[in-house]
Amino acid sequence: MPRNLRITLAILAVAVLIGLISLRGLHRRLQGLSQGTTTEEQARRELLAPGISTPLIDRLIAKTRRHGALAAKVCGAGGGGCVLFLVD
Repeated sequence: MPRNLRITLAILAVAVLIGLISLRGLHRRLQGLSQGTTTEEQARRELLAPGISTPLIDRLIAKTRRHGALAAKVCGAGGGGCVLFLVD
């Protein structure tokens, strides 16, 4: 199997996992539960875009998670962007 096809299939597999984890997270939120699935989803997203974050952003995410943030999303490219935090 060509390398680019293997890479494409690996990315697709991780994207499907993110979708399933997101659906499970929605189900948990509808049941009134908020912890657990966002950590899994964050880990899968990091597999899709390694090197997007910076040490400062990683520290901000870790600190906000310790203080109750449910998730974080790094957005943007080319030297600009933002970090979004999901809090309850």
